[in-house]
Amino acid sequence: MRGINHNLIYHAMSTQFTARHFQPSDHLKQFSLDAVDKLHTFHTDISSIEIVLEPSQEADRPEKADIRVKIPGDFLTATVEEESYEKAVLEAVDLMTRQLRKFKTKHATH
Repeated sequence: MRGINHNLIYHAMSTQFTARHFQPSDHLKQFSLDAVDKLHTFHTDISSIEIVLEPSQEADRPEKADIRVKIPGDFLTATVEEESYEKAVLEAVDLMTRQLRKFKTKHATH
């Protein structure tokens, strides 16, 4: 459609950040929000993104990131446990990127 400002559509998408059982730094929160920001480029109909960070039960990978993406008709989740929250977030975003690409390809052929 002509005349649609895609930036306005993107900003309508809500992103929620939650830290469970710890107080995150402002840097970690902003890092996480910036990391998931690129997901909208892989699927234009994302209605919401949730980022949940919490301690893991794994001794060698004590930090856990869970990214949940809501798109019309589906809900995708990527969970990663790593040695740092930043690393867990980046790997979860990579997993979600692959899921969104796969979802888009699968539904484009139907």
